[in-house]
Amino acid sequence: MINLITNYNLRITVFGIIFLLILLFLSSCSTIELPPVEESNKKIIEYRTQLQEIDKFINSKNAELKTEKDVDIKVQKEMLNRMLAVLANNRKEDLTILFLKTKNLIKDDKKVLGIEYTNFVDIDKGQVKMDLKSLKLIRLEKNKMEAIIEIGGNGDISLSGKNTGISASISSGVDLYLKDNVEFKIENSNDGNIILRPIPKKMKLKTKFTIELLKWNIPWREEIELEFSDIISPISVPMSLATEIDFPFPSKSKKPGQFNYIPCKINFFDTKALTESENLIWMANINIMKIK
Repeated sequence: MINLITNYNLRITVFGIIFLLILLFLSSCSTIELPPVEESNKKIIEYRTQLQEIDKFINSKNAELKTEKDVDIKVQKEMLNRMLAVLANNRKEDLTILFLKTKNLIKDDKKVLGIEYTNFVDIDKGQVKMDLKSLKLIRLEKNKMEAIIEIGGNGDISLSGKNTGISASISSGVDLYLKDNVEFKIENSNDGNIILRPIPKKMKLKTKFTIELLKWNIPWREEIELEFSDIISPISVPMSLATEIDFPFPSKSKKPGQFNYIPCKINFFDTKALTESENLIWMANINIMKIK
């Protein structure tokens, strides 16, 4: 009985101390000054305006984000030039130039001792195989690519003619060369690559060869006007990728922190390319498949 009374008194004492501490805390907080309602409402309106401005800024940035695909990759101009260099080196005989029979390619009327005669050279036939030597990107804008293209080639040409009344025929080597600024339209293809489609433009193909016909040495230069879209067909640039990766997963048979690994293949599909600030933005969805 005495023990019970003692415990009861102890509980009362502890409760009293806690109650006393609460009263002391409340009395110490009695000096806190709260702002009036009018001032509080004014602050709420002020902060609400600031929050609206912040939301507006965030929403404007969100509108620029590309979220329609699983992966966005920014490809810089230097990387594209390395890809185009490999592409140009692997292309051979991109264009064949045929020289058709042409009368009086060169004509020179002469009169010696009252005797008139004409020296002339005709093209009988000729063929030149031309290759894409280089394609260098200089500007990306509005899904278009401006580049410097260089094409060159050589072949043989058959000529016939007369010099001082004597007929002759020869074969000569001929060189063709073209270097100019061109534009391509960047398009997406179904196979995941991008297509560089030539934008029409008139270009000058420079032709040169030297004729030596019966001791008649004639250097010949001529510019042949061509249409760019006729010279170069649309170029497919490989952009579709596939890779493998090992995904870790915990195993009951291993110690904590040790994992087994599952080999998986990652395929990129539904690719899309567009230009942005001198860069090419390449987007794709991904599909992860377990390798059996």
